[in-house]
Amino acid sequence: AMIKQLDYDNVDWSQFFYYDTESKSCLKWNITRYSAYGKKLEIWPGKDAGTLSDVKNGDNKAWKVQVNITGKHSQYAVHRIISVLHGNKVNGSVIDHLNGVSADNRIENMRVTTQDINSRNRKVSSNCPYGIQGINFQQDRNGNAYFTAGYSNLGKKEKKCFPIKRLGYMEAFKQAAIYRQKMID
Repeated sequence: AMIKQLDYDNVDWSQFFYYDTESKSCLKWNITRYSAYGKKLEIWPGKDAGTLSDVKNGDNKAWKVQVNITGKHSQYAVHRIISVLHGNKVNGSVIDHLNGVSADNRIENMRVTTQDINSRNRKVSSNCPYGIQGINFQQDRNGNAYFTAGYSNLGKKEKKCFPIKRLGYMEAFKQAAIYRQKMID
């Protein structure tokens, strides 16, 4: 069963929130909400919106907010709401935090993009020599060494090997880097 994606694009978020960099999440409430007993104020206009939650990528945290849109409370990603408030369509896309910090929701730190492009912005893995994303050093069972150029093609992982023995260390590395960039472009 496919996970039903929350609809962000067809909600008038401005009835609930407004963008404000004075808030840690960059989002503030536009509404008043009382407790279940009608007594204590839970939410009021101008109050910071959101709580910091763990996300799937490492030790990063992202802001989430609970709001009732469909008749029940659901949890929504603050960065997606901010993006829609700024006129972007986000359904079926991902939000890339340009500085790699998922909790930094300033609009200038975000762009709407594809999963492939977003993945290229992540931290470089430890087996990437010279710090180039997608270029790895590998050795087979016979001790032959390669540089591999990895990339994603319509969600499918692709890889091409460049043998060090035949090309030399620097040439194999250079060809792998050039090939990967060509495939991405």
